[in-house]
Formats: sequence, structure tokens, C-alpha cells
Amino acid sequence: MRKVSIEEVARKADLHDIYVTVYEVLSRAVHSSASDLESHLDYNTEKETIQGFRYGPSSEETARVVCLAGLAMAEALEQMFSNFGEDRRELCSKLKSSFQGLLREQTDHGAV
Repeated sequence: MRKVSIEEVARKADLHDIYVTVYEVLSRAVHSSASDLESHLDYNTEKETIQGFRYGPSSEETARVVCLAGLAMAEALEQMFSNFGEDRRELCSKLKSSFQGLLREQTDHGAV
């Protein structure tokens, strides 16, 4: 029997954008390694020394969180409209597409 990865399931469900952001962000602590510390080092390339540590959210992480919140809100909005008998799928689809596009940009720029 062939094993199916979580990423493969996400692709088949057309949720890969969410997978590469939510899963990656939330699983860092679970799947951490020594190389994960590099993103927290303040490295001086001229002196080739470590000057200190960085902490707190980065602009890439902030953009991903805003996009994910937007996707979640668009999904919730679509469900809410559905509960009240209003067809706003087109509006919600445009919102979701916009946020997914922004997430793709983050992925393409190496932020994910």
C-alpha cells in the first residue's frame, strides 16, 4: 500500500496554499532542527560573526498571518451568507483568490 503525504492530500483538495503556510508555521516547534535557529541569528556578513539574536514576528510571517486570517474570514463569510440564504459565493471566491495569490507571492519569494 502506497503512503500518501499530507501535502499530496492538500494538493488534491486544492488547499496547498493553506498547507504551505499553516502547516509550516504551526509545525515548526514539532519538526525543529538545529538549522531552524539560523533564522533567529543576527549575522554580520562583513565580519562573518553572529552579533545577536532576532525574535518576534518578521514581515513575511505577518503577511502570512494576515492572509490566513483573510482566508478564514472569507470562508466564514461564505458560510454565514449561506445560512441566511444569500448567494455570495462569487464575492467570497474573489476574496479567497486574492488572499491565496498573496500567499503564493510569499511562497515564491522564499518566505515559506
